[in-house]
This record gives sequence, structure tokens and C-alpha cells, in this order.
Amino acid sequence: MKLQYPKYLHLLVCTYAEYINTEDIIYEKIQKFFQAPGLFFRDYFNKKYPVINNEQNVYEDDEYTLIKNSLKLSVLDATVKKDANIDVVFTWVNNQDPAWQKKYSVVAESFPCTALYSNDEARQDKAAQQAFFALCGRAVQTAWKCLQYRS
Repeated sequence: MKLQYPKYLHLLVCTYAEYINTEDIIYEKIQKFFQAPGLFFRDYFNKKYPVINNEQNVYEDDEYTLIKNSLKLSVLDATVKKDANIDVVFTWVNNQDPAWQKKYSVVAESFPCTALYSNDEARQDKAAQQAFFALCGRAVQTAWKCLQYRS
């Protein structure tokens, strides 16, 4: 036959055990205060006001974790293939394309418009001629890059 204990008995025992541990901890701290007051105050103030690395605004205890993760990240970065340097990425969408209109309508329904003129017709380029002028404008802005390759 299994004994049935009241539900509050477990809570009472746990609370008493925590009380005993608390008394032991307090006794040890009082003993430390009288035997080594310098260490007591050092530990007290380090716990109350943890040392913060002002450059990165992190606690000194967390600094090891940051360094360890930074080293892991640098190993991962070294394994990533480096692509060629790209200065400008220029994309162009024909707003008359039915496939693009379908994708746009799906996205427009799921993300409500919050900007004032984000869906304005004037923002959508309607002619391929405008793409030509936009690319010419980029060429004017990045003329220094063309000169760099000539020399």
C-alpha cells in the first residue's frame, strides 16, 4: 500500500530546506565579513555593480562568451566564398508583365501599405525608355569607376 502524503508537505519540506540553506549562506557571509572584510566588500560590490566593458557595453562575465562566439564567426567567415566587388545592383521590373502583377498583388495583400505615396502610379515606371535613362544616370554617378579601369 502506497502512503498518501498531503500535497502541502512537499512544499513545506522544500521551503524548510531553502531556509536552512539561506541560514548557512548568511552565516558564511558573516564569517567572511569578519575574517576577510576586503574580499567580502569586493564580492559584494562586484555582485551589486558588475564591471562593464565600456567599449562594448557588456558585463565582464559575458565577455568570454562574446570572444568565443566571435572566434567561431571568424572561422565561418573564412570559409565563405568571397565574390567579386560589386558597386551597384540595378534591377528593373516591367509593371505590365502579368506574372509580376500577380506576385505584386499577393505581396501587397499580405503587407499593408504604410507610407504615404508607396503605391502611387507615378512611382511605377511604365516605359523601357525610363530604364535607359535610369542606367545613364547611374553611369554618370559612377564615372569614377570607369576611369579607374582605364588606367
